Order: sequence, then C-alpha cells, then structure tokens
Amino acid sequence: MGALVDHFDEHDGTSPQSLIPLPRSNNPWLQAPSAALHSTLLARLVTGGDDYKQRRCLFTLHGHLDYVRTVQFHHEIPWIVSASDDQTIRIWNSTSRTCIAILTGHSHYVMSAQFHPKENLIVSASMDQTVRVWDISLRKTTPNTGPGTFDTFDTFAAVLFHPKQELILSAAEDKTIRLWDMSSTFRREHDRFGPLNRHPELNLFAAGHDSGLIVFKLERERHAFAVHQDTLYYIRDRYVRQCDLATAAYVGVLSVRKLGSQWVQHRALSFNPAERANATGAEVGGSAADGKRTTAIFVARIRLAVLDKTAQTIEIKDLTNMIVKSIKPPAPLIAMFYGGAGNLLLATVVKYAVWSADASMVALLSGHIITLADKTLSQSSVIHETIRIKSGAWDDTGAFVYSTLNHIKHALHVYLTRVNGKTIHCLDRSARSRTITINSTEYRFKLALARNNFDEVLKIV
Repeated sequence: MGALVDHFDEHDGTSPQSLIPLPRSNNPWLQAPSAALHSTLLARLVTGGDDYKQRRCLFTLHGHLDYVRTVQFHHEIPWIVSASDDQTIRIWNSTSRTCIAILTGHSHYVMSAQFHPKENLIVSASMDQTVRVWDISLRKTTPNTGPGTFDTFDTFAAVLFHPKQELILSAAEDKTIRLWDMSSTFRREHDRFGPLNRHPELNLFAAGHDSGLIVFKLERERHAFAVHQDTLYYIRDRYVRQCDLATAAYVGVLSVRKLGSQWVQHRALSFNPAERANATGAEVGGSAADGKRTTAIFVARIRLAVLDKTAQTIEIKDLTNMIVKSIKPPAPLIAMFYGGAGNLLLATVVKYAVWSADASMVALLSGHIITLADKTLSQSSVIHETIRIKSGAWDDTGAFVYSTLNHIKHALHVYLTRVNGKTIHCLDRSARSRTITINSTEYRFKLALARNNFDEVLKIV
C-alpha cells in the first residue's frame, strides 16, 4: 500500500511526474515532479533545486525556454542533465551553476534524458518518435552538439540505460515498455506509460502509467548450477564456470554463448562425473539435431534425457546426440529432474528437486511448499511457507536447509548450493560463489533429539 513520504512546494507551476528510487527505505519509490536523487550525496534532491533533508532551495538554473521534463545527477562529475519542451538537452555544472553544453537535434519535446551509469553517454527520448544516444566524452565546457543515431518507434515518454547490460529501456504512449533489442514488451491495453526509472541496488525497474505503477525485472536471477563433491559448476555471463568450494577459486570451463538466444537464460545444469561432462538446455534455433530443447539431464554414464516442453516429449540420447529412445510423458510437464541412476522425476507443479548426498532423500520445492521424501518418493514431511521458497541444500547430517526471498529460514538473496557444518555455500544474484557462516546448533540439536542420538545431544549441550 502506498503512502506519502514527503512533499516539496518550492515550484509554483505544473510539471511532469518522475519516479525516484529511494535506497534503504521502506518506501522504495518516490513520485515527484522532474526529480532525481544524487547517487552518493543522498541529502541532495534535484528538481530544479530542492534540498532533500532541509527542504530549502539551494539554487535555480535558468536557461530552458519551456517546461523541464526530467533532471538527473551525473554519478561522478558535478553535472546535471535536463530535458525540456524547448527541444534541447542541457548539461549543467552544479558547482559553478552554469550551463556547459546544449544538445540539439530533436524536432519535438524532449521527454527524458539520462546519463549512462558508467560510460560518457546520454540517452534521450522525444515526441519526435526517436531515441538518441549522445557522446559526451570530450567534456568540453562550451556548448556542444551532435546527436547519435538510433531506431525510431512511437512518441516516447521516458528512456534509461540498463545499469549492468548494454541495453536501453523506453516507455511510450503506445502503451508499451520496450527493451531495445525488442525481445521483451510490457503492454497495458488502456494506459499510456510515462516516467521510467531503475532501483539503485536491486534488479528492479518501475514505470508509471495512467492508472498506477508497474515494478518489474528483466532477467531471471537464479543461475543454473550443479554440485559434485567439493566442486560447484555454474553458468555466469554465458560461461560454464568451475568453483572450488574449499578455496572459492574459480575458472572458466566452457563458453555457451552460441547456445540459444543471448536473452534466454539457462535454467538447469547437469554434471556427469564419469565423463567429466556438463549438460545444459536453452531455447535455440536450428534443427532437432542441434538440440532445440529446454532441459537436459544425465541419467547414465553415456545417456542423456532431453525434455522438449513444446512437443511434450522426452528423448534419451547418447553423447553423440543420437536419439536412442523417445518417451511421451503421461501428463504435461513443467520440469524434469534426476531421479537416481536410470530414473527421472517428472514434475507438473514442482519447480526444483534437491537430492541428499547419499541419494536416500529428496526435497521437492514448489512455490510455497517443500515435500521431503525418500528415494521411492514415500513422503516423510511437508513444510508450508507464506513467502516464496527460493532454494535449498542438504546438510552433511541429513537436515535440509532452505532459503526464502528474505531468509535462510533466516536468509539472504542467495541460492544455496551446499551446506557443510556451519558453512553455507551459495550463489548470489550476480552468479558469484559465496560462503556464509551460520549457527547450526538449534536444528542440529532438534535433529539429534528426533533420532534419539543422545550422545550428540550431550555433546551439543
């Protein structure tokens, strides 16, 4: 539920709305007229000049001949960029309080202008149906012109750079949010999109529209991985990487850049210790011989099970990619998991299956439910959570540790890969292998009591 955080009344006219992410706040989005927070000096809020803490006007920058649509601080230099209905983009020095550059080239109102988070670039969107990228690498103190080139679409309301990838997002009055490779589009049938902004810390974007606000992310944050003994294999930046869990040292093993579209992430990774081989699946073009499938799992030393979600078939292949057998599942599947040597687990609602080290127990993870079962799928217990379950791993004592969005049953934003005593190995949302030390006394004590292992109970006490 939204709530008013604060208001600023220095302006005396109407102006377009902006969405501002507030870091470390219980109210992460602020809606204000043409406003931006400084990335490091959080006491500074630029709206044409209001101090965020003291609510007093520091200075006013004069020069635009019409409404100012958006403003933004530069992440390093004392610069401010502004977009205006006078068809210009201006760069201001907030120290000298002067205009140092005027970018001309748009033939209609400039609705949005944003600095690139790392490069010397500015992206702008205009009602002339263009998005333009501007090179400001010369950093001249005199007015400079010269628009870059980009595609055209519709009347744009806002535009920004992706903070980590070479992508541009735009919001337009044609009721869409567009990712500029055109792989993703958000559409609302009756609302025009307006302001657009990114969260400073999380992989989230927000866009305002005629009747509300939409918060979304562009990419899946759970990366495909597989664990064998003390080695973690995972996919990051379209490379299969090998990480030694004991030393945290990792090396790149194999590039998978040519496997599938660069915008489709690999959802599963299967490791074959006998052949020292990894198998992964993604949506790719080409013929069936090229592997146009979604999930691939080793079921034997030289046998691979491949699930085609579209055709709803399971193909058993050898390592030369030749089909040995084809199986039609008894019901529509959303996933397929390793089920022991020569076996598969076929899932219609379960999202993940996590086996214990000796393969005697399996944890089946759904959205809000964990089912613990033995290798014959005889159910031993069911755990219900009110918040979405994200990942889990078996402890070396046989306890199952799992994480939700906010906890490791007190957790972090991580995906568990292995639990060893007080050390949890995990992948964070940027696919970096990390270790977390926890106090496992409580659940080890309860587990020892449940097993009548009184020697262990006395040892813990």
